[in-house]
Amino acid sequence: MGMRYAAYALGSVSLAWATIDISGYSINQVTGRSMQPTLNPNSYTTINGKPKISNTLDWVLISKAEGSNICKGEIVTIHNPVVPTDNDIKRVIATENELVKTKSYKNRLLVVPQGYIWVEGDNQAISKDSNCYGPLPASLVFGKAVAIVFPPWRWQWLKPEMPQGSFHQLNASESSDRSIEEE
Repeated sequence: MGMRYAAYALGSVSLAWATIDISGYSINQVTGRSMQPTLNPNSYTTINGKPKISNTLDWVLISKAEGSNICKGEIVTIHNPVVPTDNDIKRVIATENELVKTKSYKNRLLVVPQGYIWVEGDNQAISKDSNCYGPLPASLVFGKAVAIVFPPWRWQWLKPEMPQGSFHQLNASESSDRSIEEE
């Protein structure tokens, strides 16, 4: 049975995922750097006296049953809104009816519409996220990352948190004198 899952995982490699399905959960390999340093952090080594930077490829446990009740700070798996056959992993920055200050979207301030979320990668320099696409329908979420399960030295629970420097939700006093456009 295990070999079947391994063969399935090897055959399912895409730009974002390799998948092993387990009842109610999946274990996915995360590729790419958009969620660094939380996922796939750089590791630095020296080979023959020369520095070498390499990425650790994390495998994460995804709860497929938790695609609803989305909260700020959670890392979610979504169907890419531009290429629906691709899957992405991003952090929820704001949920419906929350005011968000965007980094590069057409409206610098907006209220996330009902039934939508605002997601961003932790590595803002390279992430393609809501700053490119705008608010995403919450229906694109198909799971939540709950733990890093491989490699062993990276094992940890993924708790909802807002990384330093990427929190864009405004409080009422910051937005009181600005006009806000709803999407």
